[in-house]
Amino acid sequence: AVLAQAQVTEERMRTAFGEVEGALVWRDCATGEETVFAAATADTAFGPCSTFKIWNSLIGLEEGILAEPDDLFWTWDGAARSFAAWNADQTWRSAFAASCVPAFQELARKIGAERMQSWLEKLDYGNKDQCGRPDAFWLPRAGRKTIMITPREQARMVCRLINGELPVQAASVAKLTDVMKLAETERGTLYGKTGSGLRDRPEGPQSDVDFDMGWLVGFVASGGKKYAYACLVLGDGLTGKEARRVVEEVLRSGGIFCDRRSSASERGIRLVSGPPGLMMPAYAVASSHGRWGGVEWPRTGRGRGVRGAAWSEAEEAEQGSGPL
Repeated sequence: AVLAQAQVTEERMRTAFGEVEGALVWRDCATGEETVFAAATADTAFGPCSTFKIWNSLIGLEEGILAEPDDLFWTWDGAARSFAAWNADQTWRSAFAASCVPAFQELARKIGAERMQSWLEKLDYGNKDQCGRPDAFWLPRAGRKTIMITPREQARMVCRLINGELPVQAASVAKLTDVMKLAETERGTLYGKTGSGLRDRPEGPQSDVDFDMGWLVGFVASGGKKYAYACLVLGDGLTGKEARRVVEEVLRSGGIFCDRRSSASERGIRLVSGPPGLMMPAYAVASSHGRWGGVEWPRTGRGRGVRGAAWSEAEEAEQGSGPL
């Protein structure tokens, strides 16, 4: 099936969002043509939350700190954390899928503030401001600044990545996009990274329902073409899972994805032990305490839509929210 730009329309985006506040930018990486829902929000800067793990990873690859997706990336320090998947050693792939904050904070420390700043400027990422927090500048928190980027800028960054327009090695891009793969059907492949935030509260989230801001940023390969996207949702109880739901709904309504899902074995997904007696995809292991298996997130009406976020980021394998 060949994907036409007209299949992703603002009306389809509006239907997918329903009463949820947010924005979606869809960009044809060959022509630069954009379809945008909620342009004002698309041009408002927010903290990137864990979508910055895309760029943290890329920088780690370029600096020779990261190597292969399934190599040991982070050794658990023994500290018990609220999100179960973080209490274990991580490969780069598993840490990316489980959105393991301490693993990527350690990566940022290894990169160092000086090299990180150089890369933020070379990549032209957002406002390029580490805000004096070299291992946490992408994590919005009460009373502290964060690096800021708009949904439109996020989509354009991804286009530059997959078009080979960034000063990085092609091998690094290939490894990164492999780790970003979320789902594949007969009509296309979805790549991306979620991000979740909690606004207007100084304390961190203790469970998934505490979040009220979600991202999904990445690209779609379909019909021999590539399309970058950035989706942001704002509202009580919303996370990157809701942003992914919106994107998937737009893709299905536009005929870009069909109903047939490829199996885990067909997609090369490694199954691991979850709760006793249950085998789970590695990307979903973080939800082993009762939230894996496609539980739908509540849609609680329009969010507050403030600029930025006050706290973010104990994300729990949002990519394991269920099959596409």
